[in-house]
Amino acid sequence: MEFIVRQARFEDYERLKVIYNDFIEDMNQYDPTDCNMDDEINNWITNGLNKKKSVIYIAELDEDILGFIRLQNKERLEENKTIRYIKLSDLFVAPMFRKIGVASSLINQAYMFARENHSTEIVLNVYETNTKAKDFYVKQDFKFHETLTLNRVRMIRELK
Repeated sequence: MEFIVRQARFEDYERLKVIYNDFIEDMNQYDPTDCNMDDEINNWITNGLNKKKSVIYIAELDEDILGFIRLQNKERLEENKTIRYIKLSDLFVAPMFRKIGVASSLINQAYMFARENHSTEIVLNVYETNTKAKDFYVKQDFKFHETLTLNRVRMIRELK
């Protein structure tokens, strides 16, 4: 199965909306309050397509979106120094396309995006009870950074 990873375009909007709803449904098992918020989903997609501070990449086979990743350019001040980083906001692969390298390919795209944007790290939050995701991120060289509220942990991958 030969899929491609590319930046999402405006013509992908409707297909992205469908897979974003699948993503929210999947996340509900970890937090039932993470419900389908159409306005918020529309906002995430629109911002990602406008490429202002966030971007969406999709893994695609023919006309099917197998998965997506949403990344945001961020900065924080640390000891009077500006740290540029990428926030991995969302990563989702449709269940029938898991375990074939889609998520790894999307993470590789995140690394390339981070380097292109001169970022020093990729930061993400994941549900503490989502052991499959946590195990995957550890295999991708993310390290546990801190425990957050709402059943989440922060993980960071430093870029060299």
